[in-house]
Amino acid sequence: MLANHEFAERRLPASRFRSAARAFFAILPGPIGAVVTARSNALPLPVVHVQGTGHIPICSVRGRLAQAGRDVAVRAMAVALISFSLLACGVSPSVAQEDQSFQHFIWQRDESNGMEVAMSTGEPAFNFFDVGNLSPNSLYLVQQVLGDISRAAGKKVDRSLTSSSIAVFHDTNVFLRLKNDRAAFTTMGIPEHVIDDLKGRITDDARCLSHTRTDAKGNVIFTVILLSERFNDCLVSGLNYSFGIRASNVSIATLLSVCVLYEGRNRGLRDRQSLSREAPKLRDLCLAKADAHSPDG
Repeated sequence: MLANHEFAERRLPASRFRSAARAFFAILPGPIGAVVTARSNALPLPVVHVQGTGHIPICSVRGRLAQAGRDVAVRAMAVALISFSLLACGVSPSVAQEDQSFQHFIWQRDESNGMEVAMSTGEPAFNFFDVGNLSPNSLYLVQQVLGDISRAAGKKVDRSLTSSSIAVFHDTNVFLRLKNDRAAFTTMGIPEHVIDDLKGRITDDARCLSHTRTDAKGNVIFTVILLSERFNDCLVSGLNYSFGIRASNVSIATLLSVCVLYEGRNRGLRDRQSLSREAPKLRDLCLAKADAHSPDG
């Protein structure tokens, strides 16, 4: 889905990406990390969402490696513990969870009918890349986070695909290069207008930028994340955002929201009213799936 000049229209061939990546790293000695959202909603997030257009927030909060480790550790247990955790917190799985799920959803107006719909991706499989001199610090985390989210969404990470819809640039000099060398990004397939958007959001203390593009109906097309330090919470936020989820970690509540969102989408339920009406049933379905995959299920 990442393509030259217009991500929404064409995809970047794997061969072209490999050669472009080599050229990019030859001139970039630092970490890159950013998320690109092609439709902007000016939300107080470390991710910019551009709907048909998009939004990109800057996050300068230093990520906590220990927290990231805890999030990954919780991953294997998350699905099995969803039901227990909700009950332990005094929350009825069939009732009061709607607000908890909806707070993670990202809403957008469907330009064809004016209805408010939950942002999500319709592709059954996707690919991603994580490049830059700091990518060894993030690749494992990115793989784990995307694996968790994709399983909850019923999607598949397919590394054989010749195009990618999620791009992570994790390099120390990414923002310097963004300011001074457009060619370093255009050769990677980043459109000129996206470069301008990201460039206009750089601050003196910028450490992470993200940009996510959606179409007129709230379908996620691609996400770009730029990161210039080893760890930053913005990275996980950007990965969640690429699935239409607003969250800074991958928790039990986050994965439940992902499941509800995509079980709804699979049934044609995307607008707020329909999702609100069917949320209890969708939640019960997700909890049943979690129970079926639990060690005792």
